[in-house]
Amino acid sequence: MRKRTLCLFGKKLISMTMIVIIIYTILNTLMNTKVYAAQIRNTDANNIYNIDENLYPGYASLLQNLKNSHPNWTFTLLYTNLEWTEVLRNETTENHARSLVQGKTGEWLCTDPQCLGIPHDGKDWFGASQTAVAYYMDPRNFLTEDRVFQFETLSYMPAVHTEAGVEAILKGTFMSNKRLCDYYGNSMYGEKTFAQTIMYAAQVSGASPYHLASRIRQEVGANGSGSTSGKVAGYEGYFNFYNIGATHGADAVINGLIYAKKPENNWNTPEKAIVAGSTWIATNYISKGQDSVYLQKWDVDDQYLGLYWHIYQANIQAPTTESAQTYKTYKEIFNNDLTYTNFNFIIPMYKNIPRTVSRYPSNSTYVSQNAQILDKLGIGVYIRKTPGGEPIGTFGNGYPILRIELNAGSSGGNSWDKVMLSDGTIGYIATQYVVETTNGNEISKSGYINSNSELYNAPLLPQGGSTVIRLLSTYEKVTIIEEGKYSFYYCPWVKIKLSDGTLGYISGNFVTEGNYGEQVKITCDTELALRETPNGTLIKWYYPGEEVTRIEKATTQVGGYYWDKVITSNGTVGYMARERYTPNYLLFLTPVNGGTTVTPSGEKIALNDAEKIIKAVPGATFADIVAKYSGAILTYGGEALGTGAKVSINGVEYTVIKLGDLNGDASIDIIDLALMKRHLLGNHLPNDYYRKAGMLQSGTQDIDIVDLALLKRHLLSTQYIGLTN
Repeated sequence: MRKRTLCLFGKKLISMTMIVIIIYTILNTLMNTKVYAAQIRNTDANNIYNIDENLYPGYASLLQNLKNSHPNWTFTLLYTNLEWTEVLRNETTENHARSLVQGKTGEWLCTDPQCLGIPHDGKDWFGASQTAVAYYMDPRNFLTEDRVFQFETLSYMPAVHTEAGVEAILKGTFMSNKRLCDYYGNSMYGEKTFAQTIMYAAQVSGASPYHLASRIRQEVGANGSGSTSGKVAGYEGYFNFYNIGATHGADAVINGLIYAKKPENNWNTPEKAIVAGSTWIATNYISKGQDSVYLQKWDVDDQYLGLYWHIYQANIQAPTTESAQTYKTYKEIFNNDLTYTNFNFIIPMYKNIPRTVSRYPSNSTYVSQNAQILDKLGIGVYIRKTPGGEPIGTFGNGYPILRIELNAGSSGGNSWDKVMLSDGTIGYIATQYVVETTNGNEISKSGYINSNSELYNAPLLPQGGSTVIRLLSTYEKVTIIEEGKYSFYYCPWVKIKLSDGTLGYISGNFVTEGNYGEQVKITCDTELALRETPNGTLIKWYYPGEEVTRIEKATTQVGGYYWDKVITSNGTVGYMARERYTPNYLLFLTPVNGGTTVTPSGEKIALNDAEKIIKAVPGATFADIVAKYSGAILTYGGEALGTGAKVSINGVEYTVIKLGDLNGDASIDIIDLALMKRHLLGNHLPNDYYRKAGMLQSGTQDIDIVDLALLKRHLLSTQYIGLTN
């Protein structure tokens, strides 16, 4: 079996139980996959007076103010060694479902075409914008007494945590001063109150009971949800107070109850669900370095299998909401005086975070639209200093303007947009008098960002008025669409388009015209690590067949590998191992135009009368069935034959098993690879047909790691999936 080092088996899942971790460990052992050097958590508990203001601006004064007013508080500085712009990119564009908001409009929402308008977890959760994520992820926004508790360590402290305190958190909810047996009308559930049960869970798990109570309140609400009712059809008598396992899908509550009903969990009483769930949180988060509600949302400590993926919830506001309730409870317990209390807080430190603290998102939408005035009456249209305010001047039909903010205010029954004139004057115009237009001088040149910089909705003006709409990373690819129109601060401003279609302005000093680098694809057996530095902190795993752009080709080895500097399609910059020479040579990155494809041979379909299934190889279509069984009728599915399609032959119906197609979409791709890994890690495929589609070897009883290797080789075009593997 091939020895692997940098290509690690294992898809990162949102929710893992200990049994999954054990399976993961066993598989890693079998595949000899200890692949990345352990990263040491770089913390400093006593250094708030020596923070490097150049690398970490704004932290020191805020922390010192808290220390001065609360002398017994301590602060552990978690030096993540992560660049702020890269963290933002990974928390947004790398996975749009990772950061969500509910009931928001305007600047709160991600505008990437792959994200905009696509709901998650039901109908009303949507991908958050970079601006929204930056605000809630920037620690400096929360270094005040009433907001800092999202950084509080979450261990149980008997001297601090009391039953009365838990009751204070539960006040106003269905759990307030209620016994389990009384609330559910079932004497078998015992005489403990919810608060007593949570205190017991804290003693068992070692997790803060205040954190547990706040987490339950955050997850199920004041009135409870189906996950705590014990009455959901098909899941009667099962409970999930923390919504563990309630991953993304049409009905997250059902997903959570599926998890509760698993034989290894069997959360069939409220007390069992509360106590076992608390142990799950302590085991899978607190003990993994995610020892605050902030770190459970933002996975920026790489103690546990890398960064970003291992999060408790996608809601970007959850840490702030939970910590507000915790603060309120502490105020009640300590009679509104926290001056001499004893708490420790873990403060994440990000390199090169902007000096300006990340701002709160607006309900408006910031844009960079070329537009013109629409004057149907021919009498001129006012542009005003404020919405409905004093006029700047009147302008005729077709007058060109730059619209930079939609719905910037309302007055006189009108909605007003913010605009900029050609001389840099900022004003407001009623929305009905503006029409978007194209720029007759628009160009289209390839370019890239040559230094970390900011994208504005308008050129940066001496009098203000422009807004930062995105942070840009070095080497990020862009399209230059306008040059030479504006020059302020002795600097030419260039209008660019990002890969997701976002338009904005950047100083001409920070964008370089032309292409760079070489397109390469990943050609190892398993995922390849993208790291911050050669052999350094993990950023993300990439699948075989995925492409990146090589910026610099390594000429020296680090850790036995040559590391190339690359940039991904959405602008993430890092290092990937290109090749290894010892103990045996392995090549991980190859030019896109290189390589060979293995073509299929042999039978494409095989009929099994006993099981009433038809096995098909990846390239098979319905025409291949007809060629072998004339008169066959396709009764369900398409001509491409996805797993689960139905075919009638001589009046007998068969179900198609397309080898490698684990989700029924008729394609064999990296999604199927991820599903196979999830199955191996305990998150099993939903039906037997999908499971059989992953059994690529003959005569096996279930999917195993050999099937995983076969699927990866198929995706790399180095070994074709056939009927007799």
